[in-house]
Amino acid sequence: MANPLQFDGKVVLIAGSAGGIGEYVAEAFLAAGAHVVICSLIQAQRLPKAAGRKASFVLMDGSEPDHIIEVVESVKARYGRLDVQVNTAVGPTGDNACADPRESVIRRGLVTPLHFSQAANRLMQKQAEGGSIINVSYLEQPPPPSLQPHVVEAASTGLANLGASLAVEWAPLVRINTVTLDLTQTEYASSRGKSRSVATPHRPNQENDAFDLPPQIGRTCLFLASSLASYVSGAHLT
Repeated sequence: MANPLQFDGKVVLIAGSAGGIGEYVAEAFLAAGAHVVICSLIQAQRLPKAAGRKASFVLMDGSEPDHIIEVVESVKARYGRLDVQVNTAVGPTGDNACADPRESVIRRGLVTPLHFSQAANRLMQKQAEGGSIINVSYLEQPPPPSLQPHVVEAASTGLANLGASLAVEWAPLVRINTVTLDLTQTEYASSRGKSRSVATPHRPNQENDAFDLPPQIGRTCLFLASSLASYVSGAHLT
């Protein structure tokens, strides 16, 4: 019996950074035998590796829908298919960011994932096996000083509601699910006494207010994209 968590020959496109969430997700799929492509506005300094495999990288501008379509088409041209597409809160940053930081968060956390999902769906609907789309968001605690908490929450909630709606529209060939990362409270604390998440051996906690991202996010995406979750679509996991 074939292992449902093996993705040999499958193609995975991760929209976002090659570090943090994107790195955990990429490592999980690489270890499962998949071809992994990461696209981001910023050139990756180091690409994820696992099981002797290494992710490839494509430079993209998430603020331009036409460029997003070009990225998806480039994956099709290289591999002939796209099986899994993961959005990790991507979008315009730096010079391409909106003047209003609140609008930038909404674009990165909701609008850009929508454009990627639409582009991926158009390709997956033409494939006999369809495909899986996973949107990942996270709630920053506390949010940046320039933002009010409800702005980040609005983008995250909107992304989950979007997934639930598109799951009905795109079924049965294409499944779409949402995963939201929140602060993972543990017995560990920083020098300021704030809750911290679990540190991994190669990503130790630093003495600051940032929280580490649990590697379980990669395994969660692996499950949602697998045949084990073939009847899971429109779900929101926190």
